[in-house]
Amino acid sequence: AAVAVAGEYEAVARAVASHGLDGCWAAPPLVNGKALASALGLAPGPRIGRAMALQVRWQLEHPKGSAEECLKALKAAHQKPGN
Repeated sequence: AAVAVAGEYEAVARAVASHGLDGCWAAPPLVNGKALASALGLAPGPRIGRAMALQVRWQLEHPKGSAEECLKALKAAHQKPGN
């Protein structure tokens, strides 16, 4: 059982490294909450939390992305109906 767990761990570690995500858990948000709220025109509240969560997801999907690229994507997502 321990050998199987070690093998799974190694597979995950290789996948993290191959996708450029090593250390992603320590990366700060590209845009802080106040700047994000201002850019999206959001008042303080739960919508900021959702926007910050979307930012984290975007950063994981685009590990080499910039703050400007992230804001552009989040603005586009925010403008879609239902957001």
